[in-house]
Amino acid sequence: MVSKRKVKFIGVLFLLLSSISVEAQEYATRTFYGQKLEPINGIMHGAGQDPGIHGGYRQSFFDDYVSEMDSSELPMIYMYYESISGIEEGWADELRKKLLKYGDRLIALQFGVYLVNQEHLVPSALLDNELDIWLDGLEELGLPVYARIGYEFNGPWNDYSSVHYINSFKYITDKLREREKIEAATVWNLAVEGYQNYMDYYPGDEYVDWWSINYFSKDDVNLSLSDDFLADAHEHGKPVIIGESTPRYIGVTDGQDDWDEWFVPFFNHVAIQPGIKMTGYINWEWADQSIEPVWNTWGDARLASNQVVAQNYRDEMNDSLYLHLGSDRVFREALGHTETDLPGTVTNLRIESTRYPVRLSWDESSDTSGIARYLLYNGEEFYSFTGNTSYEFRELSFGDSLNISVIAVDRAGNRSVLSEPILIKEDTESVSDDLIENSEFDDQDSFWNFNRAAGSFTTVEFSIDTNSVISGKYSALTDVTRSSSVNFHIMIEQETELVPGHSYQVRYKAKASGVTEMETWVQETTGNFYYLDEPVSLSQQVQSYAHSFSVPQSHDTETSTFLRFMMGISGTNKVWIDEVSVFDLGITVNNERNTELPAATELYQNYPNPFNPTTKISYSLSLPTLVSLTVYNVQGVEVAKLVEEPKLQGSHTLVFDASNLSSGVYFYRLKAGSETITRKMLLIK
Repeated sequence: MVSKRKVKFIGVLFLLLSSISVEAQEYATRTFYGQKLEPINGIMHGAGQDPGIHGGYRQSFFDDYVSEMDSSELPMIYMYYESISGIEEGWADELRKKLLKYGDRLIALQFGVYLVNQEHLVPSALLDNELDIWLDGLEELGLPVYARIGYEFNGPWNDYSSVHYINSFKYITDKLREREKIEAATVWNLAVEGYQNYMDYYPGDEYVDWWSINYFSKDDVNLSLSDDFLADAHEHGKPVIIGESTPRYIGVTDGQDDWDEWFVPFFNHVAIQPGIKMTGYINWEWADQSIEPVWNTWGDARLASNQVVAQNYRDEMNDSLYLHLGSDRVFREALGHTETDLPGTVTNLRIESTRYPVRLSWDESSDTSGIARYLLYNGEEFYSFTGNTSYEFRELSFGDSLNISVIAVDRAGNRSVLSEPILIKEDTESVSDDLIENSEFDDQDSFWNFNRAAGSFTTVEFSIDTNSVISGKYSALTDVTRSSSVNFHIMIEQETELVPGHSYQVRYKAKASGVTEMETWVQETTGNFYYLDEPVSLSQQVQSYAHSFSVPQSHDTETSTFLRFMMGISGTNKVWIDEVSVFDLGITVNNERNTELPAATELYQNYPNPFNPTTKISYSLSLPTLVSLTVYNVQGVEVAKLVEEPKLQGSHTLVFDASNLSSGVYFYRLKAGSETITRKMLLIK
């Protein structure tokens, strides 16, 4: 394939007041190795890097990148990260919300699986619950995933034991492959500036589908370790992903000079290496993060920060070898699928529950290549997607109705005929009146508290705005001119009463003067216990938000509980909030043990969690048996033996006192006969 790019080199000749244009490297035809989810001949266009729902990063990396791309050349790969030990229920639903703006086109995940201080726990099954949460989420999404398991395995900063790393990689791969609904390729990711004995960390060809390498500094592409790694990848028959890349210490703000110094060598490298078949660009302002202080000097890599670089980058993506966002069919054809038979029409749509959240189910469609996912439409408008044969409508507003039809999409990219529609409407008979006073700020700031943490060095002005209101006469305005990157340093709150065992929904509208985030919490006064912790993205456009949460039976009604909008992370922005509501959905949540004899052995989540310094741990036994209940730290070291004796069938509870332990994550493991169950708890002092 012939593809030529003009590159301007300005050096000594600049001193002579002249410059020359030379031909860049031509893109070589890509090698096809026949691995999972590998395109026949192309380079998959990817960008990010976006974190998990509690990742701590506060920038709209992917969306900002997309805004700089031509509409026909958007990335087909979304870079995303989660820590196995920190993953939470609902992560997939939060990710899906981010992806819905790209409609019914198929966007695949390049998924960074964080294993630091966890690689020794995974093979011992201490994180099986968390792994199941991750895998369940992948099934829920129904998207192809390239899983970079324990990325940068040879980086000194990660301090992986090669033995533990290999065992973790194999264990996670086996778990992934047990889930036939998940389309996943396993990825082995090298840090080019890490240890050179990389093959000491290799899990083996049978466990690895792709190899991967990261490029940050301008000379990374010329390092001998890079050349050796790419040559070895070819020898092992593995395509290569550039998992992470960014112009470290250079950035983009100097325009053509930065392009020539970092981007030209980078793209020349991609061009001549036929085994590279996916890129991942980190579109960050590195100084605007508070996770790693050393990153603050890495420069501004956002394409939007310099239009010379942005245009050059768009021109690069014009090469015919780059594969961009498109329909399921476009994605599958790139992988070599040619089947054109349509999947069977989805049938037997039925409503399983009319109370919150309304749940719709249907019969599984049939197809020779297998079903990849289902697309939901409200009338003729795309609504959402799932990999399962059911869907929960958690964002449905009270009194709203949807006319939902479902399409099945197979693994060759073919779409079925639209199903017969079904009316979705929430039963609101049990929904309470609004629990929030002065929800639209018509009474100015009555019932609301506006708080700035003392000693936080933040600068903020709270007011009731009449000029740029969201609705009605007034909106609450928080004008942050200096933030601290700590959420609770700036917040608006109102106390509310919650009933143990009930489910609730928070609704509100918000906007900001620029793209930013805030966090919505429902939290007890002490700060240690919360029922809702929801980061949300804000922009200049008014958006409606809805979050649900449940209150355990053990909730202390004597303790004050607050709805809080936290803006310490919102940077220097103005944030408007209006139409705030909290509804009691009247749904009983059973968090207490059944008094009947249990049919199965269970280990329950400790409460409270997080805790300080005591918490209750409950478990139930289906038969009388010898029981061991042990607490471990994140290094897998036993820190407490709570039970080591025979126990009768039934339910049991004990109090764990962690007064002698430091703050952090701990695991408690129940062994009862042949069964072993592990859960995680968080101690905060």
